Amino acid sequence: MKKILLSCFLMLVMLVGYAQSPEMFSYQAVVRDASGNLVSNSPVGVRVSILKNSASGVSVYCETHHLNTNTNGLLTMEIGGGTLVGGDFASIQWGDGPYFLKMETDVTGGSNYTISATQQLLSVPYALYAKYAGNGGDTTGMAALTARVTLLEQMVLYPLVNTLEVNTILTQGATITGEVLSHGASQVLACGICWSTAQHPTLADNHSTETAGLGTFTSIINGLTPNTTYYVRAYATNSQGTAYGNELSFTTATGNDGIPCPGAATVTDIDNNVYNTVQIGIQCWMKENLRTTRYFNGTSIPMGSTYSNTEPYRYYPNNDQSNVSTYGYLYNWKAVMGSSSSSSANPSGVQGICPTGWHVPSDAEWTQLTNYVSSQSQYQCNGSSIAKALASTTGWNSSTNTCAVGNNLTSNNATGFSALPAGYYYYGAYYHFGNYAYFWGATEYNDNYAYSRGLIYGSAGVNRGNDIKYNGFSVRCLRD
Repeated sequence: MKKILLSCFLMLVMLVGYAQSPEMFSYQAVVRDASGNLVSNSPVGVRVSILKNSASGVSVYCETHHLNTNTNGLLTMEIGGGTLVGGDFASIQWGDGPYFLKMETDVTGGSNYTISATQQLLSVPYALYAKYAGNGGDTTGMAALTARVTLLEQMVLYPLVNTLEVNTILTQGATITGEVLSHGASQVLACGICWSTAQHPTLADNHSTETAGLGTFTSIINGLTPNTTYYVRAYATNSQGTAYGNELSFTTATGNDGIPCPGAATVTDIDNNVYNTVQIGIQCWMKENLRTTRYFNGTSIPMGSTYSNTEPYRYYPNNDQSNVSTYGYLYNWKAVMGSSSSSSANPSGVQGICPTGWHVPSDAEWTQLTNYVSSQSQYQCNGSSIAKALASTTGWNSSTNTCAVGNNLTSNNATGFSALPAGYYYYGAYYHFGNYAYFWGATEYNDNYAYSRGLIYGSAGVNRGNDIKYNGFSVRCLRD
């Protein structure tokens, strides 16, 4: 399927050596297919509408064009010079806006308009504005001023951005994909997604900030209200201003947190161990500690009798084989990563020790989990602490500290994550079974240390640490 990607800039414009205002302006658009390839030398049918006050406002003018793209996929039209459908272009009072430009296209060159995009006209050619601006629509003073303008006037060139898709919808979050197609007059400085429960969200509303540049980007938004309709738009900002993409809407789900992941209630590793899963925010986690003895390709992970940064080893929790069925194995970082290199990306892209379709979470993905849990009041103890919401209701030693994991185990595990205190292996010995739960991530701190997350029976917080790679820690995998 083809799509038209409309530039968010209007180019040109008019020679104003005459007292009268021009009655059209030029518009350019680039046509690409669904893979982002240019659609060159092809017929395109376009219906243009100018809407007043909002993107769903009343049409004050409508016309059609039948055009051909050039070898670069570019089409150019004179808005105000097409086949009239309704309205009077000459009578549009540009000073009474805002006005929005709606472009509907038929990429076969006909009039079956199946693709639509609407964008605010952030400015209009000065001479058009001048025709009706000023004192109550008086044209004499402004038109005279326009007549003295002897240069070509050109619209500010804003970035070109498109809102592509709402990829994942959960109770309190969603994943949105956008695309920056053009920098405009200057380099894109920021891009992301705006969202609101009202239509036409802007930077004045909630918004994400992603790495600036051309190409697709993904924003993960959290803190939404269940069963609520949200409106989203991609945006891109350069030194000239901010442009917005088309608007999409979605309705958040009801009650996904803590339930088995939709479409993946369990996952099976190469040893045929079956693990339950849990959905938390927009992430799908294993609900149990990994207990595989082999990588997905069948390569064995040796039992460890010593420690190493360079050889992969697994260990029994508390040096007791009977603990494996409940607590999983402890693994050094080399075993967790296999042949993969460190990754700080989200998602990490590191399958490592995980089953096919799953990966080792990066430090950023662990942070995403803790940030999400911290943002939800139902998971907070005394307004901030979240360790209890992630800890299992069994296995932990007791503590009298307020909000500590070991204080009243029955109030633990609101998220369903079910962290178990398997302790850890360190320098040839086993420590803190029943007291500590430590999990590896896919992101190294330096050549000898990597980031981890830890829960402690007497603590209310989740610890982010960097630990020596020969430690034996638990592993949880994330769904791709």
